Amino acid sequence: MRKIGVILGCMVLIVMQFTPLFATYESVNLDEIDAPGTYLVRLQFHDHEGRSYWKRVQMTITADDLKTMDLKTLQSEPITSKTERIEAFDLKIPAGSLERLTDLRLIELAKAHAWILETQLEVPITSVIKEYGDGSDTVLFKTALGTQKLVQVFPKSLSNPTWTPSHPSHTSGRNDEGFQSIMFTHIKTTLLILLLLPIIVISFMYLYTKKQLKEVDVILYKKDQNTF
Repeated sequence: MRKIGVILGCMVLIVMQFTPLFATYESVNLDEIDAPGTYLVRLQFHDHEGRSYWKRVQMTITADDLKTMDLKTLQSEPITSKTERIEAFDLKIPAGSLERLTDLRLIELAKAHAWILETQLEVPITSVIKEYGDGSDTVLFKTALGTQKLVQVFPKSLSNPTWTPSHPSHTSGRNDEGFQSIMFTHIKTTLLILLLLPIIVISFMYLYTKKQLKEVDVILYKKDQNTF
């Protein structure tokens, strides 16, 4: 009996020792935590698209955490703020053509687009406003929430193209394209000449040789006539 009592006593001590440990892992609300320990809590998270989901997380709270942390703030609320961003580039179009361009065409030429910063989702541009000035036209792109971007309109001459960029951020790329087009034309012309040159030389040599043979035939014919 004594041995049985010792065994039961040991079992009770073991249970008492591990009971607090098990208790700390019970699922609790964050606002109910008032003592240090390890807790199993249910937190709300959000993915990159703003969708919320819940997850059970094991957290260890110390005495310092209780003093410095507001545990209620850990339970985050769904994302409600939508910070819009809009981007567009300056336009370089033929003089006088601004009034004839549609809103969709201006959005395409200026590469205008808007998006929500938190979710990276595209936002439609709902308003395109043309503003005419004395030698300085502008186009204003706006979204439904009022996010806007103003771009400058630079005239482009079709008869006398210039290779000097008037706005580095927008025209340098087009100038490079024009330069590459001219270089490609020169290279193509040079290759064509190199291919045709042997044909021209061979044709000239053939005609010259044919002429010389004809003259030799005439001389031989006259010589034969004199012999008879």
